[in-house]
Amino acid sequence: MTYSKKGFKKLESNIWKPTEEGDALEGEIVHIDDSGVYGLTVRIEKADGSQVNTPFHRALQNRLRTANLKIGDTIAIVYTHSEKSKKGSDTMLYDIYVKE
Repeated sequence: MTYSKKGFKKLESNIWKPTEEGDALEGEIVHIDDSGVYGLTVRIEKADGSQVNTPFHRALQNRLRTANLKIGDTIAIVYTHSEKSKKGSDTMLYDIYVKE
């Protein structure tokens, strides 16, 4: 059901949501925040000027933390596949590339 009431508009999320293996997010890092409730978030400005935040997936956050990224870096994050964790939940896995 869609909520509709005069004077209201739906706000869209700016979190990248890959759905298929091979989906990629490419662009320049414009903000890094590791102080939030959900952990590390990296905001990336894409070639079209739009900005999106990385999802709150623990495996991705760990990869981003160990990559020693900084504002101004141009990166590509590629969703590679999902696999079952030790607890039985699906874990989305990613490759990270940094422009040389």
